[in-house]
Amino acid sequence: LASIPNPPTNAPHAYNEAIDRWWSFDMPASMSADITLSYPASENSLPSPNNTGVVGIGVWTGNNWNTPAGYGTGVINGIGTVSANNLTNINNVVVTANSVTLPIQLLSFTAKSTGQQVALAWSTAAEINNDYFTVERSADGEQFEALAKVDGSGTSSSTKNYQYDDLSPLKGISYYRLKQTDFDGHYSYSDIRAVTLDKKPDQQALTINQVGPNPFEDRLNVTISNNSIGTVLLQLIDAGGKSVYSKKEPGQLGTSTIELNGIYGIEAGTYLLHISCEGQTVTKKIIKK
Repeated sequence: LASIPNPPTNAPHAYNEAIDRWWSFDMPASMSADITLSYPASENSLPSPNNTGVVGIGVWTGNNWNTPAGYGTGVINGIGTVSANNLTNINNVVVTANSVTLPIQLLSFTAKSTGQQVALAWSTAAEINNDYFTVERSADGEQFEALAKVDGSGTSSSTKNYQYDDLSPLKGISYYRLKQTDFDGHYSYSDIRAVTLDKKPDQQALTINQVGPNPFEDRLNVTISNNSIGTVLLQLIDAGGKSVYSKKEPGQLGTSTIELNGIYGIEAGTYLLHISCEGQTVTKKIIKK
């Protein structure tokens, strides 16, 4: 590293001030790659206000420093990330302040436990060519899976509000983040949110005894056992995580059968029958013919 000169200080791509971390890659010159770098807030040595501003990836090509690529938002708490697409000649890289305009201005992103579910909500102040958000979840904060795709608002200068409910969260701690994707395929990640949810087996007194017919056409009979007289909410959730049907019934102690009718307009496919009552949740996969 001693042979590599300092990054350039001339505007508009001055990034002599970088986050206190260095990444090295052994990558053939003929290859290109999409990369996402992570760093702890304790290593964010950028001066204010750059430490919470737009950051990018500066690449040493072996001969010179290129223009910072990609984007993310600097963090002073938790873990920060920055992503860039189709990078070539990657040898050594740093994360530095960047002068590009982010595709979205994220005002807030929250994840809160609501009984046996997790409610996620986020707001943007402005959006530029924002195609969609992907809600992602992880059990360890490192390996994430996609839960749902939520359409963005394209280009907007007004506040936009979004929400998504994780109806079957993980036991213990669940980690959530947003992946924002532009119309041109570029993407970036939000900060990570953690939620603790304790599902104790002895509390799961709400059970599904029988569902039929399965596959179904225009009606469905659901037999449950319950130890509560609270309101029972039944929902059909599609593969994208959207509720396409819901019905509320007064709870009954013991065993009861609830008929779901008027569901002939639902498209054929696989759905998740989601039943909840006073913080208890049970689910079952069903098929619409």
